Amino acid sequence: MGLTIAPIMPVPGWQEQYGALLNDVSEAVDGVSDLDLTAEIITLRF
Repeated sequence: MGLTIAPIMPVPGWQEQYGALLNDVSEAVDGVSDLDLTAEIITLRF
């Protein structure tokens, strides 16, 4: 399974918002046997 989070934006509350997203993902895959998870985190730079 692949997870892509993009773009990571430094907006007010970003740490809590992305933290909540990762918690949701954790809950969604909890109990999946033999999970092979890859993650791609993409930042937006100007």
